Amino acid sequence: MACDVPHVLAVDDSLVDRKVIERLLKNSACR
Repeated sequence: MACDVPHVLAVDDSLVDRKVIERLLKNSACR
């Protein structure tokens, strides 16, 4: 579950999905 986002980012279909991903990234602090 490293900082590797599958095709979720590529599939910019649902804004909610993107928001969830952003929240996950921020929560995970992938830095």
